[in-house]
Amino acid sequence: MKRLIAAGLLLIVVGALCFADMKLSNHIYNTISEDIKKCSDAFEQKDYDTTVKYAKKLEENWVEHEDIFSVFINHRLIDEMGEAVAKLVPLAQNKDVLFLTECRIVQITLKHIKDDSSISWHSVF
Repeated sequence: MKRLIAAGLLLIVVGALCFADMKLSNHIYNTISEDIKKCSDAFEQKDYDTTVKYAKKLEENWVEHEDIFSVFINHRLIDEMGEAVAKLVPLAQNKDVLFLTECRIVQITLKHIKDDSSISWHSVF
């Protein structure tokens, strides 16, 4: 009987961690997606000062939340995301057209991170 109680408690703890990860990942995904959209919109409007400001804010948000993702997500995706985010500020400062490409890479990588943290057949198997 003690083993069943211990297994039940462990199941509840694991379920709570999965639920918390999913909720937190969705919140971070929405925040960073919004920042990326602001960055790319400002760059397309040729408002480079605002683009640099949003790119710096995005980088700060990513650095703040990167540790949370590293607990639950494949580190390869986190590294790719970090590299792409780190490129945004210099590209925005140089008004480089590759900025939009890196924004797209950040969006795609972020989508992969979100998909990996959500509960689905793909993430389970």
